[in-house]
Amino acid sequence: MAGRETRKACAAAALLLLSASIGAFAQEAPRAAADSDPGWRVTLESASQLDDASRTIVVSGTSDAHCAPQFTRIARNDKGLAIHLAAATTGCDAARRAAFAVRIDFDALTGERLPPVVQPTWVYLDSAGDSRLVAFGVLDPTARETAPRPDNGFWWATSGDRETSLAGNGVSLESQGDRLAAGLLSFNELGDSTWLFGSAPLIGRVAKIPLVQLVRGDSPFNPSGNRPLAEPGPRLELALDGPTHAQAWLVRQRGDREVEVRELELARSAFAANPPGGAWRGRWVLVRDGESNARVLDLQDFSMADAETFRLFDAGAGVSLDCRMTAGTPVQQADFCMLSSAAQDIASFDQVGLDRLAGQDEAGARVQLLRVR
Repeated sequence: MAGRETRKACAAAALLLLSASIGAFAQEAPRAAADSDPGWRVTLESASQLDDASRTIVVSGTSDAHCAPQFTRIARNDKGLAIHLAAATTGCDAARRAAFAVRIDFDALTGERLPPVVQPTWVYLDSAGDSRLVAFGVLDPTARETAPRPDNGFWWATSGDRETSLAGNGVSLESQGDRLAAGLLSFNELGDSTWLFGSAPLIGRVAKIPLVQLVRGDSPFNPSGNRPLAEPGPRLELALDGPTHAQAWLVRQRGDREVEVRELELARSAFAANPPGGAWRGRWVLVRDGESNARVLDLQDFSMADAETFRLFDAGAGVSLDCRMTAGTPVQQADFCMLSSAAQDIASFDQVGLDRLAGQDEAGARVQLLRVR
């Protein structure tokens, strides 16, 4: 009970601080930022603009007039896509700026179809033997209707199979409708703790969240009436692998170009629970698309089927939930669950969060299992 009350207090405090911060940002953020060069961007054309045979990538931005960069090559590796552009060297009019858009048909240029997985994409500008990063973006050619919804709560940086984990760094995520708010819990160059926040639409499984940092505010124990100022921070690009696991990239920008990208993996897991899988105990409701009646399940009885699979059982309903733990992760996560009775399989869930499971029933209809206690 004490833990629950502590979490409620923390949530309330964070909400008050966020409300105050948004007000401060609206009052104090430099107005020049709204009029500045929006910078280089890499995007994937929306599905409504695409046919089944192609995927068009667009690199856009502004340059000196008559000085738009030219596409030279694209490559795919284990990290994602790398696009190289050549800088123009003659005919530039430095007195005027002009918008440009470089369109790249991946399928036609490579002879292969762009895989339907999230594609981190780096854009480099080559000039006089030098190649420098100018843009980064996460492209999502996957089907939006199958995208997972993130669990609300604290997510922590894990080592995964990418770069070394950022120890002590985390992200607080809050999904409301089609928007995702994020608070980055991190450290500055001096090693002091810092908090940055922002929000953006969650489109499919990807969100691009510009972050701001609040500075020169009041200490909780020494209030003087100071209103904190907002300073621009990095951009957080997030790609959901599931309800409790995500790939993330922090992107630092200088001027109109992006100069540094830091990769990390994020995971949300149960607080310390013994035995593994016990965090999914509780009362749940089974909801099918198009049905108004929900079935209540009291999944309290717990057992381990083997080292990687746990079972929750509702003895009164004769229903069990068997879940496979995610292998190779230092945190408690499950990546697949099956709901069944002695007579039949009821539903399978390939999106497994701590409070929400999503999948389909045996007839192929979409179904959710939602925790109510």
